Amino acid sequence: MQKIMLIAFALLTVPAFAQEPTKKITPAETVTVQASHPIMNVAETGDPSKAAPIIYPDPRPRMNLAEIARQLRTEHLFIPKATTVANDEKPIKEQ
Repeated sequence: MQKIMLIAFALLTVPAFAQEPTKKITPAETVTVQASHPIMNVAETGDPSKAAPIIYPDPRPRMNLAEIARQLRTEHLFIPKATTVANDEKPIKEQ
């Protein structure tokens, strides 16, 4: 009973501590990508003609999933399989 009263008291007192903003909320100014991240970065004293080149990462080769699946299936064919199957109803007799 005390736990229920404590939870009810907490839920009823939460709105009393809520804070309203004192000034009007306005959306932030948008920042353009071009202004914040120029394509060519030049040092303060550098020459714009000697700007650092943009280096793009090498793309990964395209994966042929069908070929990979075929290869895995053929490898699975040659894996040794169990020759004896355990059965609880008919115990295996050693020969």
